[in-house]
Amino acid sequence: MSHFIVVVWYNVVRHYSALISVCEADNIPRKSCYDLFTEVTNIMDKENKLDYRLSIESSVYHITMCTHGYIMEHIPLHRHSHRSYEIHYISKGKGILTADGRTYPLEPGSLFLTGPNVEHGQIPDEQDPMLEDCLYFSLEPLPDAARCEITSIYLQNPFWIGTDKQNLSKIIEMIREELSGDRCGHETSMHALLCEYVVLAARNIDSAHIIRPLMHPPSELDIESAFLYHYRDITLEQISKIAGLSPRQMQRFLKVNYGKTFLQLRTGARMAAAVSCLDKGIYTTEEIADLTGYSSPGSFFQAFKAYYHMTVSEYRKSGY
Repeated sequence: MSHFIVVVWYNVVRHYSALISVCEADNIPRKSCYDLFTEVTNIMDKENKLDYRLSIESSVYHITMCTHGYIMEHIPLHRHSHRSYEIHYISKGKGILTADGRTYPLEPGSLFLTGPNVEHGQIPDEQDPMLEDCLYFSLEPLPDAARCEITSIYLQNPFWIGTDKQNLSKIIEMIREELSGDRCGHETSMHALLCEYVVLAARNIDSAHIIRPLMHPPSELDIESAFLYHYRDITLEQISKIAGLSPRQMQRFLKVNYGKTFLQLRTGARMAAAVSCLDKGIYTTEEIADLTGYSSPGSFFQAFKAYYHMTVSEYRKSGY
């Protein structure tokens, strides 16, 4: 199973300057920012990998990792194996979650579960990045697991998003504290806390405090309509405003959800319109160039050939 949160941790190191900007926005001295950075990277080293096998009801929950840190760059869309789960808790900051093609807002108190085969990715707010705790585990249910309360909740809900109503944040703090030192009874305490973590997360899911998907912003229908009807003049700034995102977030959103950049999507829309005009046979190339947003026929010819690998004349002769 690929854990993209590890990549994000490296981005925390690589983007220390961005962390300074966040701290300065909150009037936090640079010395405190450095201490925070040091503390966070130290916690990463201590909490990165775990190996606890919890027997809950008639199933085994194998806890493999527990992370804590700021998400400074977007986490690409990815899936987990057929037994793997992640429980994500956002304690600070804001961002966007994309899961199975739908988009959800993330804010302090947001809790979400991503299980087997759920495609998901995250985009942090560049001015207020998310501080996330995440528990990674694999679930090994026994034959009668469907009759068990906790396990059936996870089996029936490979994806869920809502808010923490069970004070799960307190358990997360206790786990971080327990991992910060090697005290007597450490293994027993960790086992109990992790069991409580799994149970409280399931209770949150069972209580059905569900967050609705974002419809606007960002609305994929509005974004697609902008490319479809305004391909001639649409700019990155304009479509970002439509989506309610910054231009940088918009670029990430398009890459995550459409696999292309803004310019690639706009060019595709312009070329589709150009072919439609050519097929009608009533426009000159100068008119088509103007209608599709190109400053001259020469610029249009060059873009057309680069996109379709043939000239406008060749297209007309081909009878497509």
